[in-house]
Amino acid sequence: MTLHRDAEWPRAGEWLASASATNPALTVVGVPFQRSISPGRADLAPAAIRDALLKYSTYHPDHHLDLRDLAALDAGDIAWTNDDDPSKEIAFALRKAAGTLVLLGGDNFITRPGVHGLGVPLEQVGLLTLDAHLDVRNFDAGLHNGNPIRALMDDGLPGENVVQLGLLPFANSREYWEYARGQGITSVTANTVREQGLAGCVQRTLDDFAARGLTVYVNLDVDVLDRAFSPGTPGARPGGFTPDEVAAAAFACGRCTAVRAMDLVEIDPNTDQNGLSCLAAARFFLEFATGVLARGEA
Repeated sequence: MTLHRDAEWPRAGEWLASASATNPALTVVGVPFQRSISPGRADLAPAAIRDALLKYSTYHPDHHLDLRDLAALDAGDIAWTNDDDPSKEIAFALRKAAGTLVLLGGDNFITRPGVHGLGVPLEQVGLLTLDAHLDVRNFDAGLHNGNPIRALMDDGLPGENVVQLGLLPFANSREYWEYARGQGITSVTANTVREQGLAGCVQRTLDDFAARGLTVYVNLDVDVLDRAFSPGTPGARPGGFTPDEVAAAAFACGRCTAVRAMDLVEIDPNTDQNGLSCLAAARFFLEFATGVLARGEA
């Protein structure tokens, strides 16, 4: 389908495709990787999210900001040679990226190498997850999208540096909940977060991490959305958040100067309906990017 051309309605997808700043404030990297306990094609998501951006403009009227004013770079997709465990290669590639990073996944496997890609000691990292799941499954089936947080615990990330928001009923087991509690992880259910407001919970977490001098990584698993809004996310269930709630959280994350990277994960374009999941992820990316631009407006 040929897109309508209007010189006074710039498309966000075209903005990102042409983004080539030499000293970027924001760098976008695709990580087309699938290592999921649920069959799917999350590896197709980086391209699908970029395509979904073509349906958005670059202007955010609530903040009076236009992303054309943001120095950005689309660094393309990461390639690797070790398909069994590309973690080190992904982490190495990310360490070379400049500015604040957005990782377009891929499934939740990429969160672990994403955190290592910050290039700072794990005890100096604060990890905020927006996720319906704890992601602390055991390693009986190796490393996969269900255990990146547990793997990071084993790598040395302190549990008190991890805050998980949006956990859903019947999406996690008692055994894994007790493991997370025993590690000192702060795990908060979607119902509790909703009572306090997602954006407020996110802001308080970011403020705490920043006060402690931590470099912050945000894992935004799109299954934190209610299933009605993200049919192409295998782990999404009824009872999750609305797109507006998550969008406000993404903006807050982008605006926080302590945040160094965010990933967007767990979309299978092959099972999406009318592009809903990809459109949601694209909106969250744009909100985060607008937050990064807003750093200079404070």
